[in-house]
Amino acid sequence: MCLEADRTSEKEKARINDVISLIPKEGGSALDIGVWDGYLTNKLTAFFDSVTALDLEKPQLLNDKIKCYQGNVIDLEFPDNSFDIVLCTEVLEHIPSEMLNKACNEITRVTKKYVIIGVPFKQDIRIGRITCTYCGVISPPWGHFNSFDEKKIKNLFP
Repeated sequence: MCLEADRTSEKEKARINDVISLIPKEGGSALDIGVWDGYLTNKLTAFFDSVTALDLEKPQLLNDKIKCYQGNVIDLEFPDNSFDIVLCTEVLEHIPSEMLNKACNEITRVTKKYVIIGVPFKQDIRIGRITCTYCGVISPPWGHFNSFDEKKIKNLFP
């Protein structure tokens, strides 16, 4: 499932530039978790010798430099220390809270050097939530189960 992302807004351009500025450009191998449309994954090929793309559904990226896999961040099927860098943006806020530590441990397990995480910062997940009028179940906005601040991120990645 690939939806067209709006890459023209100033906020989106700034977000992407911020992520790219954090990436150490020293070659080696990279894993992008939650690739969505592959935009950042394709950008990684300019900096790394080997790029792996992982999402819940196998990404369909038309780039010979990228190996695509279906998988889940809470159970990564890669050996320890497989990648020089792991990039995981716009993913952890969607992981149910009881599985969040496991996901972060998996990310840490498969990296040799660097982890770059992108999450909404201090988002109030009560705003925009929806309550089903039939069953009363509350759904978080945009499927976000978690809110993050600096302390929470540091605790997840000690």
